Amino acid sequence: MTTPIKPRDLEKKSMLIFEFPQEMGKSPLRVTLPFYENINITEKKKANYKKYNLLGRPSQLYTYTGSDSRKFSIDFHMSFGHILEEHGAAPIEEFRTYIDSENKAVQMLSFTQGMADALATVINEAAFRSYSSEARERFNIKPEEPKESEALNNVLNGLGSIVDGALGVVSTVRDNTPILNLLGGGGDTEGFGSRINSRLQYDKVMDLVIYWTHIIRSSVTNLSENPIYGPPIVRLLHGSLFDDIPCICTNYTVSPVEEAGYDKDTMLPRRIKYSMVLEELRAGDYQKYERGNVVKRDNVVGWEAVINPRVASMDPGAIK
Repeated sequence: MTTPIKPRDLEKKSMLIFEFPQEMGKSPLRVTLPFYENINITEKKKANYKKYNLLGRPSQLYTYTGSDSRKFSIDFHMSFGHILEEHGAAPIEEFRTYIDSENKAVQMLSFTQGMADALATVINEAAFRSYSSEARERFNIKPEEPKESEALNNVLNGLGSIVDGALGVVSTVRDNTPILNLLGGGGDTEGFGSRINSRLQYDKVMDLVIYWTHIIRSSVTNLSENPIYGPPIVRLLHGSLFDDIPCICTNYTVSPVEEAGYDKDTMLPRRIKYSMVLEELRAGDYQKYERGNVVKRDNVVGWEAVINPRVASMDPGAIK
């Protein structure tokens, strides 16, 4: 009896959540970027001390003046071939659900459809832009026209003189049907349909990777129409060691992995490496820290929380 492999569900345990500030009284607009591959996180924090050198004392005295915010260096990859093979486009489309839950159209529809169906309706009607289709249009890329192969026809003509069933294949090729449609046993129906579906799935994952790349780029910019709204808060969630930590992004790097190649239509690297430097931002309501509370969990906290057996952590924790 074989033991089934338990899925890691990494994308549910490891992610970045971008919280874009909204108007007063409205919840931030949240966008989730899940990690589908293992990531590398380096954390560091420095204490600041004022040093005193007393006359005749063979050691210094120190006054603690505070400490710097924690800094996180994160390296991760996105490979849309891996995402497509392991997850497919349908289960991950939900991560592009970035419509604010307080959208008026959603609120109106929720009375009759429920919140989940209302969100889906508005998203479907929004007609999100497809980066891949836009690239093909811009670069004037059209599907390849079927070409007749003289060598292939000679082979099939030979088969046709021996096997009557091959005559239908010869006729199909002479009618300029792409030879790819004849491979895989599906002919012009099942095989062709599955290839169309594969291309659609491929494009959806490609669009999602491009979209997430733009979200990362947005992490160091404010709202140009109203500059009082600064860059988004980036929450780091990676298992139990990094538990919903609010940060700002000070810089990022996007690097194509050359060895993986490129998509020929859009020139999108098939594998991309991302690096981000995050610094912890603890503000909350400037009151007492309370782990798991929607606002107070982001307040500044010291070692008292760690030695408290009911808390035993300085991280915000999931909202209760």
